[in-house]
Amino acid sequence: MMENNQTVTKFEFLPNEIIIECFGYLNTLEMFSSFDQLNSRFDQLIGRFPLHPDFENSPQTISERFCQKMLIDPEMKRYIHSLSISNSNPSIDIRSFYGKFSLSDFPCLQSLTLTKVESINMDKLTIMLSSMPSLTCFRVIGSEAYNNALISSLDHSRIRTLTVSRLYGGLTFLSNFQSLTRFTINACSIHQVFSVLNNTSNLKYLQVNCLSNDIAEFDEKIRLPVDSLRHLVINETKLKFYDIQMILKLTPNLTHFTLFTYSLWNSGCAQMWEHVIHNDLPYLKAFKFCFQYFHRANERYIEEDLKKFQSDFWCNVHGWLTEYILSYDRAMIYTVPYEFPTLQLPYPMERYRNTVVNERNTFNKVTVLKIDADRLRRITFDEENIPVWFTYLCNVKHLEVLHECQLHNPLVMLQILKEIRQISSLTISATVLQKWWNNNELCQYLNQMIHKLCMKDTLHFSTPRDILEQFCKLFSNVQQLTCTVDRSSYVLFISTHLQNLIYANFTLTRDDITDESLQNGILRLGMNVHFHVDPAILQRTSISVYRNI
Repeated sequence: MMENNQTVTKFEFLPNEIIIECFGYLNTLEMFSSFDQLNSRFDQLIGRFPLHPDFENSPQTISERFCQKMLIDPEMKRYIHSLSISNSNPSIDIRSFYGKFSLSDFPCLQSLTLTKVESINMDKLTIMLSSMPSLTCFRVIGSEAYNNALISSLDHSRIRTLTVSRLYGGLTFLSNFQSLTRFTINACSIHQVFSVLNNTSNLKYLQVNCLSNDIAEFDEKIRLPVDSLRHLVINETKLKFYDIQMILKLTPNLTHFTLFTYSLWNSGCAQMWEHVIHNDLPYLKAFKFCFQYFHRANERYIEEDLKKFQSDFWCNVHGWLTEYILSYDRAMIYTVPYEFPTLQLPYPMERYRNTVVNERNTFNKVTVLKIDADRLRRITFDEENIPVWFTYLCNVKHLEVLHECQLHNPLVMLQILKEIRQISSLTISATVLQKWWNNNELCQYLNQMIHKLCMKDTLHFSTPRDILEQFCKLFSNVQQLTCTVDRSSYVLFISTHLQNLIYANFTLTRDDITDESLQNGILRLGMNVHFHVDPAILQRTSISVYRNI
């Protein structure tokens, strides 16, 4: 105890170098909120080491305090090494940020992420992006209409890492990015992949989250193979095997390949992949995959074909272990441990697990679980259908019940929540929810566990008031909400009755909105509201409601 009766923790006895090392593992804005103005020593430390503020998901109060700190202490801006700004956070959006700062004010800024850029941002952004000499990593997300223009504004000679949601047309402009070594795109066509490979001579890492075979906007001819590419990730595609093989023939030096495919069942898949690996990918060390096949009901010999992925070639020569899941009309085979963050399970199903691998670690990377009933027979779940291994889905945070799923039995959902206690986010239709409301135990679990809710169908004007009240009572602990309504009065009703709500995004499908009256009602709740009209669909308005915290 110090003479001024201030308690000194053991953490404060650590030397500055170790404290700064610890701070590096923390979220910059949360760290700032916790340690700023704690004492003069921490005040000096937190602004004098590399900072990575992410304003996209930060509460308004913390974001504004951090910006105010930078205005008072301009020297802090020299320590900003990465920055993330988003129009999805109305408290500190892109326009309000560059109203306070210019991106050129950050001389050491190496990484910049912009999310949901709007037309009103473009003039200033394109000017600022052209004068950022230290920028080596640029990410632009959810801004499809402006991606090409934003990327064209960059200093091509310095960018090493580029992430975009989508680009349009041919990608020949990538030939200007001679330093580009990592490229990630959320959605593109196979022709655009050819264009990427044709125009990037030093690319080492390519990730495509959704690869399609759309009709080409241009005719891209395959040129020479890309010898530099070592790591290829395709997180989702419905391309046929031979289309994927065309890509792999252009990447002969791959050492790591990750692939998730949906396709119709084709006998002999294991042998076809063995042929490609042996002939086209001689340096491949790691192949992580999940193949989901749709097949005719009760198709014979499918299990025998899946077992060929467990032959000597796969298990002993390469050390790639697999297991598979079979259902009435689908088959799924994947390397273990399972590599992908999303696991979509058909029901009913049977899992044929690999006993060589520790079952507790198989699905450690899964954070999103999607449940889908049998698409042909529309079988509803039974309580006993919940697999015992669900308890090993220990990192699942989000549960989605797909439209096809007939999860009418509340005991099934209750069992899922009991087995996977980390679930805090739910995507579901209101129709299914109403079938559960008479189960008190399930309602208690939903109320305690769910803090983020996404409703997939529309709350219509015909929805009785008592149903809305019951909905708000059931989810009284929800902090984030996404839903579609056809009456603006529902926005105020839900915002009033969900007292723990921090952020909500409502999509209004009818043009009955009165901005002023709704805004006044939301302000009386101590919350803010932001309106955005989709220019493509004038009768669709996005309404963001958020609380200052």
